[in-house]
Amino acid sequence: MFDYLLLGGDDQSSFFCLSNMLFYKRGYNTTTKTGNICHQCCSALTKDKIPMFSPAKKMWIGDVPTVLQQLTRVEEKL
Repeated sequence: MFDYLLLGGDDQSSFFCLSNMLFYKRGYNTTTKTGNICHQCCSALTKDKIPMFSPAKKMWIGDVPTVLQQLTRVEEKL
């Protein structure tokens, strides 16, 4: 396996740090050591820039809690 650091120090974290890089757990396959990346992030990284909505820029507040995932469109607007 590999050595990684969970942000926040617990298994509930959405992210982990590996080789000084930040990964979103749901987008990373630990078996193949590969991951998914969106076009905007890929474009920024190829230009040696930090993606706009990167956790490194503190633009990500975490996963949407399960209770809030169940809301209807009308409830979301309130």
